[in-house]
Amino acid sequence: MPHVTSEPVIRPEYIVGFGNPGAEYAATRHNVGAWLIRLLAKRHRATFERHGRMETARIDIEGRTVYLGRPRAYVNESGPPIAAELRRLKIDPTRLLAVYDDIDLPVGQLRIRPQGGHGGYNGMKSLLGAAGTNDFPRIRIGIRSEEHTSELQS
Repeated sequence: MPHVTSEPVIRPEYIVGFGNPGAEYAATRHNVGAWLIRLLAKRHRATFERHGRMETARIDIEGRTVYLGRPRAYVNESGPPIAAELRRLKIDPTRLLAVYDDIDLPVGQLRIRPQGGHGGYNGMKSLLGAAGTNDFPRIRIGIRSEEHTSELQS
């Protein structure tokens, strides 16, 4: 049974998806966070603008402005560009939603947390340091496949 809480719903103002830049990484599952951001932008017919080492698009969801972001930095260096974009947009870090891959979850399974640590994910480690808080929600998307599991056991 899923855990249900009576906490108030915090609506994110900035959704950022982790992924490595460059053609050589574009099709890797580790970029699933960036894929999600690209898909949301496409569905809302939004275009990205470059601001420093971030690409940001603006969409409207139920009459509210929500920004979508994807760092143009390697995952382990993504924290400072994300924090800089939050400052530029004047968005409190607690209004961030981070989306990234999780090799420990089966493909397509989601794990949603309202806050927490980095869990060994270098992108989150970088972001927590740069944002100065861990008080923002995150969605981890499983990328582990059965064939990958057998590779890890070899």
